[in-house]
Amino acid sequence: MSPRRCAIVGLTTLAVLAAPAKVRAQEEVWRTPPAGPAAPAPAEDNAGKEPAPPGQAALERARSAWDKGDFDVAEPLYAEAVDKGGLAPADVLEAYVHLGSARAVLGKKAGAVAAFKAAALLDPAFRVPPDAGKRATSAADQARRATRTGPLVLQVDIPDHVAANGTPSVDVSLDPAHAALPGSRIGVAARGEGGVAGAPYVESVRSSRTAHFDLPPSLSVPSTTLRVRVDLLDPHANRLASAEQRVHVQPLPNTAALAPLPLPVAGSGAATAHDDGKHRDFWHTPWPYILGGAALAAGGVAIYFATRPPNDVNVTGVHVMTN
Repeated sequence: MSPRRCAIVGLTTLAVLAAPAKVRAQEEVWRTPPAGPAAPAPAEDNAGKEPAPPGQAALERARSAWDKGDFDVAEPLYAEAVDKGGLAPADVLEAYVHLGSARAVLGKKAGAVAAFKAAALLDPAFRVPPDAGKRATSAADQARRATRTGPLVLQVDIPDHVAANGTPSVDVSLDPAHAALPGSRIGVAARGEGGVAGAPYVESVRSSRTAHFDLPPSLSVPSTTLRVRVDLLDPHANRLASAEQRVHVQPLPNTAALAPLPLPVAGSGAATAHDDGKHRDFWHTPWPYILGGAALAAGGVAIYFATRPPNDVNVTGVHVMTN
């Protein structure tokens, strides 16, 4: 069995809220999910560079507007970045914190608290930007008090290496408190580094306490390295938590090393321990003497058996049996 590495990502994230008011707040935060199941972003493009997620452009514009103090412009842009999705865990947290802060500055307290609740579910120790003011700090404190969930533990079991053309398997588990997040999915994205190992593999399933993925053997090209990433995804394919592992694909067996060594060939110039590195032909080796001696010995044996007397010898009418 191949050695496996277990990656554990611990953080607080979205939990199932039972109270109707909290459910409504949660739905407002996560907005309307896109059509179809969420899927993880590709591991890499053909050039070996990970493409920008769909929400990245809106996030960059939101940052620019925030830096200029244009909070009324920044607020919808942060919401757009979350809606378009595909953001990395740190970017998701940033978007919700600044979305709540912008709403607080604009006097939208309920919306600010809702955004801060989402941030608190991701990281209860999030920090409000210093330039957001006291109203944002107050809304953030209110959201933290209303959001008390345990940490999310994403445990991923991925092999360190796999045989050439083998089938790497990925096992994922979530802690019970966060295994049924509304609209969330567990996704896996795998590809050979540098785009050298076939087509990328991308798959996602509905979140549950455990999930299992079998990567296709076409990824396991001999002597390459796979990059495998497991994500916990929200309905917009934002990555709430991620764990990544590199898997080394073993080379094919070296059949040439098992072949017998070739015999020396006359005229090859190979020296032996007795010829001081100088090539000698057959007549300048001990073999003629060895073969000649063997032939003489064989001839002597043949003459002996041809001329020796028979076993039964008659002497003056007396029959003598020789031993």
